[in-house]
Amino acid sequence: AQAKDVALTEEYFNKMRADGIQPSEINYSILINLYASVNNFEKAMAIFDQMSKEGHKPDSYATYAYLILGYARNGDFQ
Repeated sequence: AQAKDVALTEEYFNKMRADGIQPSEINYSILINLYASVNNFEKAMAIFDQMSKEGHKPDSYATYAYLILGYARNGDFQ
């Protein structure tokens, strides 16, 4: 992903919310994957926290898998 892809994805996510459409676990997982793929783990975890605060449970495996894979790609095994 490139910076313009991240910005465009954020724009559509925010527009969706502004139009009164509540994000699903899938929408949140896509954002988490996007941020993890560009090594922005702070933002990925913020989205994960936001998802939880809004009452969404991470889906069976994808949300966690995106975070784990992102950290593994980055070499962050702590």
